[in-house]
Amino acid sequence: MELTDGEMAVHRLRTWPLESGLRVVHAAWDAGITRPRQRRPHWPQVAALLEAGRIRHLVVPTEAQLEFRPSRRPALRAWLDRHAIRVHYPGARPPPIPPAAPPAAVHPSVFVLPPCDNPDFLI
Repeated sequence: MELTDGEMAVHRLRTWPLESGLRVVHAAWDAGITRPRQRRPHWPQVAALLEAGRIRHLVVPTEAQLEFRPSRRPALRAWLDRHAIRVHYPGARPPPIPPAAPPAAVHPSVFVLPPCDNPDFLI
């Protein structure tokens, strides 16, 4: 999904939950993502629904829409984990894999892979 195409992004955000079998409980389009979440027009209401357990899945274009500052994202992830919230980024492209040396073979069928701190790719 290209965020530069606002119309397509909104369409994808509206259709993806239904295509995925989720029921939409609340929809909000929050502007000003560079502001703290608590100062956004719709976030307090969404946060209250999350804390009350009325929402179990959150669908957003990218993690930056939830927390603009990367340094604050671990705290957001911990808060979401405490409330058992699954966050979905429909159509988001995985980050490019940096070039690295091939994995070291430990056994013919076992490889040691480089560490990955991207929570979208944890198995």
